[in-house]
Amino acid sequence: MLLEALDDFMLKILIGCAIFQLVIEMSTAKKEDLAHAWIEGFAILLAVAVVSLVGAGSDYKKEG
Repeated sequence: MLLEALDDFMLKILIGCAIFQLVIEMSTAKKEDLAHAWIEGFAILLAVAVVSLVGAGSDYKKEG
């Protein structure tokens, strides 16, 4: 059910953008900003995880 929830086109776009954000920010950040460069990309991935887990949980409850 989790894989079905992650099959949404918009979530795939968000995952791709988050990975792109992480790669660009981590590779272009200055040394003093490197400790905080990962936060935005990680926040997007965390939001995708929450949405997909809630969707999968909702589908699970509907079947049960």
